[in-house]
Amino acid sequence: MKICLINPPVLVPENWKGLTRVFQPLGLAYIAAVLEKNGYNVVILDALAEDWKSTHEYKDIKYNGMSFEKITEKVKEIDPDIVGITIVSAHKRAGLWTAEAVKKADKNIFVVAGGPHVCVRPKETLAEENIDFICIGEGEYTMLELVKTLENGGSLKSIKGLGWKEGKKLVINEPRPPIENLDELPFPARHLLPMDIYFEAAKYMQTARASAKKWANIITSRGCPFNCIFCSVNLSMGRVWRPRSPENVVEEIKQLVKDYGIEELNFEDDNLTLNKKRAERIFDLIVEKGIKIEWNASNGVRADTLDESLLKKMKASGCTWIYVAPESGSQEVVDKIVGKKLDLKKVEEAVKLCKKVGVGTGCYFVMGLPGETKEDIEKTIEFGRKLRLLGAETCSFFIANPFYGTRLYNVSKEKNYLTRKDDEELEEGFLNLDAMISTPDFTPEEIYNFRNQAMGEQDFSLVTNRIKSISGIKFLFLATIRNPKAALKYLYRMRHSILKRK
Repeated sequence: MKICLINPPVLVPENWKGLTRVFQPLGLAYIAAVLEKNGYNVVILDALAEDWKSTHEYKDIKYNGMSFEKITEKVKEIDPDIVGITIVSAHKRAGLWTAEAVKKADKNIFVVAGGPHVCVRPKETLAEENIDFICIGEGEYTMLELVKTLENGGSLKSIKGLGWKEGKKLVINEPRPPIENLDELPFPARHLLPMDIYFEAAKYMQTARASAKKWANIITSRGCPFNCIFCSVNLSMGRVWRPRSPENVVEEIKQLVKDYGIEELNFEDDNLTLNKKRAERIFDLIVEKGIKIEWNASNGVRADTLDESLLKKMKASGCTWIYVAPESGSQEVVDKIVGKKLDLKKVEEAVKLCKKVGVGTGCYFVMGLPGETKEDIEKTIEFGRKLRLLGAETCSFFIANPFYGTRLYNVSKEKNYLTRKDDEELEEGFLNLDAMISTPDFTPEEIYNFRNQAMGEQDFSLVTNRIKSISGIKFLFLATIRNPKAALKYLYRMRHSILKRK
């Protein structure tokens, strides 16, 4: 049988004028690798990457990537028996329209949906007209068993993690246990991905971390034992943290350097340094084997797992940038609302150590959580100021998004805090990163104002690092036009901070 795995286009806001960030779809590449290992003919169609500069419109909705008409043409050319599509909640309609495009090519193609959205909305996804099967959770072995069953016959009931249709009846099988030994998986089938396109796209992305270097993403562990209110990772990857061995990780890095000339890595782990000894072994092996690579951890690492010894090993192995995520400047919010159980003093220590060792640091914050007060949000903004003074290069402030299945969604829906009436309106909010929670303590408009204030200050904090150059003066000019109030507030606080330090 021939299998085609599709990474769909992505929806963009109506007023969108930029370019969508293009990432290598490792989930599909892992599934492809397992299928290839078992003798199957696999093609990956990255419909976002293949036409990443283009914007189209379908049903009055704009999207980036290959047009759905072109997807139909490509599927006809590939002529697969089975098509797998990954779907995320913010771009659900793009995934479903991709399924529609596949069925237009050939209604007899089996369409299988997987990905984060499927894990939290299994029945709703399976009920869609153009979806025949769904994979819930990790898809490598569920997809393999499904392909074998469709090819050779057998019972669908025995395939764990599978959803399927029995006539008009929707059937959800028992869950598939998480893969315990990740080392048994082959490395992602990157030879099926348009790697040159990812290298080119990285040069144009509108982000401070855009790179002209050849880059790749890598995942060294799965699962998260924590239960942050806004996070959905454990809904698809489980609560048990499962690491790959350091030796296995470094072998993949060696392959990336040798086969693709990779110069920069992005570790996508949610818990890269959770086990300090394992992390140290990875970084030591990179140095011992003479691998010349730069790397960053943009998903973030827990600040309380870092110490000077580990950071020095990270630096020696090529680490240029990490993010830590205090989430809030209020310890009470971190403990009782977010549920992260992270001492904010550890964040301060980590930022200072990163500056000392020479590793760039960014910080993630969230605002607009149920139970949070305006005073708590002011503390968050103030804590961001403090961390920048301690050495953090950037602080990013996000509006809390109630993604399906998270505690944030459940609490907000239970208390009637959601400002959007149905799933379609929520998905519009996910896409636009809107404030969609209103509580007795704040309105969405107030959350917008807080975030604009925080990000306005962030823009001007970058000026201190750029003002010595012509580009820095230009940056200051543009930032002042964008948010003059934030400029005045920032300059006043900078003056106050300088006088305080003197």
